Amino acid sequence: MFAVAVMAFLVLLAAQSPIATPVASAQNVEGGVCDRSAPIREAIVDGVKKDNPTITLCSQVTDEHLAALETLSVDPDLRLSRPKADDLAGLTSLGSIDLSSADLYELPAGFFSDTTNVTSVVMTAAKLTTLPAGIFDPLKARKSDGHSGLMTLRLDRNNFTTFPPGLATLTDGNFPNLNTLTLGLDMLIEWWHFVDLPSGWVQKLPTGIGELRLKHIGLTDAEAVWIATNLTELVTLQFSHRKMTLPKITETIEQLKINSTPGGFSLLTLAASGDYIQGCNTTSNSRSLGTLYASASQTEKDAFAAAFTDFIVDDFTIWDPTMTPEVLDVILNSMAARTTTLHFECANLEGFTGASLSRFVNLQTLAINSSDLVTADFISIVGNLGPTRVADLMLSTNKFSNIDLDEFMFDPILDTLTDLNITPYFSCDGPWISDYEAVGFDLARVDVDPEPQDEPVNCIPPTPTPVPDPEEGEPEGPIDEGARILRIEPAVKGIRVWTETDFVLSTNVYGMQDKLDNSLADRVSVDTVRFDWEDTRRSGTISEATRHA
Repeated sequence: MFAVAVMAFLVLLAAQSPIATPVASAQNVEGGVCDRSAPIREAIVDGVKKDNPTITLCSQVTDEHLAALETLSVDPDLRLSRPKADDLAGLTSLGSIDLSSADLYELPAGFFSDTTNVTSVVMTAAKLTTLPAGIFDPLKARKSDGHSGLMTLRLDRNNFTTFPPGLATLTDGNFPNLNTLTLGLDMLIEWWHFVDLPSGWVQKLPTGIGELRLKHIGLTDAEAVWIATNLTELVTLQFSHRKMTLPKITETIEQLKINSTPGGFSLLTLAASGDYIQGCNTTSNSRSLGTLYASASQTEKDAFAAAFTDFIVDDFTIWDPTMTPEVLDVILNSMAARTTTLHFECANLEGFTGASLSRFVNLQTLAINSSDLVTADFISIVGNLGPTRVADLMLSTNKFSNIDLDEFMFDPILDTLTDLNITPYFSCDGPWISDYEAVGFDLARVDVDPEPQDEPVNCIPPTPTPVPDPEEGEPEGPIDEGARILRIEPAVKGIRVWTETDFVLSTNVYGMQDKLDNSLADRVSVDTVRFDWEDTRRSGTISEATRHA
């Protein structure tokens, strides 16, 4: 009751005050601040408050406040969903807008009609499914008043299943000063995005683009060569070569090297992915580097190596399921050794020694993930990293298990290493703090994954699988040494799959001391193992194609 009285008194004082009444409130005009989508409304109030600390309510925001606002950043936690057409009304001086991680789905036509001075639009991971035709037209460059037009457009990590109509007018004539354009997805497992561009669209792009990220979006031979030849200010490029031939990949790299600035590229990412990606495999992928290189003539192979000779790039990334040690060594032995980040995903690198890595004395980050490496490869790779002084070492999701850390030659990089990821890693069902410390890691300084645990009192090493004596011959059936299995659990308890997905499941077997010991499974007849399936999401059909130990 007291609070109501005080408020009434304050309102009365304001009405009777001799001070001049403020300019008309934006609340009183169509599209007033308080009537706008809640996340936009809060972003406007927060933006105005920076220069006007007394402004705390949407009703206090005036037209003058709106016209003076230059930046707008929406809090992703407020979940902006389906904004209104007039949410940006009155923001005539707005230069940048950030709607990242929102739930936009689709912008209304005319959304930017009042913000004609915007030069930067960031809508990364905003769940956009399309963009209306002409949506960015109000942001075109204008010679009449010197407006540069849109310069930054980030649209990556959205849900564009088809090419958005709103990008059709993104041409050199309309946006000559566009410098940054990003589209596509970061990860191969996400398939809800278009993978091909409309014919002729690339050749109309603004030629001043310096950063072009077409993440896992495929380019044709003509499109890639045009980009490398005509975008002479390009320093960052990301695309899929899933439709290209090796000679045209070679020409693209050669042109990028010719047209790059004296300092070289900051980032080059090549991907073989494209069609309906499932994990690290694609349903149609005959244009990966490993496949193309294997079928190329020696002349084509020599030209490919020559194109990479002295190529300068800070961050070099390849996503390619058939990348082989031979092709990778050709590239790494040719490139200028100034690269600071090397990143290889979804490759076939079993047998890669890492000898070519020792050239990169400025290397700070090395990531080789999901690339079929085995323990012997890791030992060799880590042993060759001494001259690089690498800081971040990511070697996850490969084909190694039950490794001992002391097998790795970490000594040369212990002083520089700050991050280590070698999942999976098992040492007597570890990893244990003592394992890391015994090798020399300072766990207060180095971030390791898997995260170490305190070692239990009883750590029973896995029982090795008995090796039959050749003189005694092979056993006639499974070895029966009594009931030594305490429990059996699925290694993967839940999995989300798409139509026509192939996957492999396995079990974890625990001995009588409740320690993981998968060697016990070797004593069990294959016919006695059964997987019982339950579809918890939909009434789908589950079939077991093969059955093996």
